[in-house]
Amino acid sequence: MKKLMLLAAVAVFTFSANAQDESTNQTTKGTWFFGADAGITFASNKTIPEFDGEDFGTEITVTSFSFTPSANYFVIDNLAVGLDLIFSSSNSKVDFDGDTEEDKTNTFAVIPNATYFFSEGNVRPYLGAGVGFMSTGGDGDFTKFSGLAINANGGVAYFLNSSVAINIGVEYLYANLSNKEENDFKNKSNTLGVGAGFSFFLK
Repeated sequence: MKKLMLLAAVAVFTFSANAQDESTNQTTKGTWFFGADAGITFASNKTIPEFDGEDFGTEITVTSFSFTPSANYFVIDNLAVGLDLIFSSSNSKVDFDGDTEEDKTNTFAVIPNATYFFSEGNVRPYLGAGVGFMSTGGDGDFTKFSGLAINANGGVAYFLNSSVAINIGVEYLYANLSNKEENDFKNKSNTLGVGAGFSFFLK
C-alpha cells in the first residue's frame, strides 16, 4: 500500500511539473493565441410596461447577438500583438395595439492590441490594451456613428494544458463616435465588464 501511494504521489508530481513546463512555453516568441475574449452570446428580452397595475397593451422585445474573436502573435517572450474584432446586432420590436415597429442596430469594431503575460507556471496574470475603429447604427444615416474605440483589459489565465487556458478578467471599452450626417453630433460611451473565456495556443 505504501509503495502504491508513493507511486501515485510521484505520478501526480510528474504530471503537474510537466503541465507547468508546457504551459510556460506557450507565451514564447513565435506562438499564436486565439480568443482571449472570444465568445458567442445570444440574448432575448421581452418587456411589458404597466402603470398602477394596468397593462399598456405594449410588448417590447429586444434580441441581441454578439461575436468577439481575437487573434494574437507573440513577437517576443510574453508579449503578443494582435487584432480584436467585435460584431454585435440588436433588434428591438415594439407591439402596440396590433401595430409593430422594429429597429435594428449593428456594431462593428476593429481594434489592434497588445497583451503582456506575467509570471510563470499554470497561473499567468495578463494586461492588454488597444486602439481602433468602431461603427454602429441602423438603416438610416442619421442613426449611424463611427470613430475611435479604446479598450483595456486585465486578468488571470489558468492553463489547463499546453494549448488551452481559462481567462477570468475585467475589460473596459471607451468609444467616441461621430454621426454620419452631422459631425458635431457625438455619441460617447464607457463600458466596463467582467467575464470569463478560453484561449487557444498554437506553436
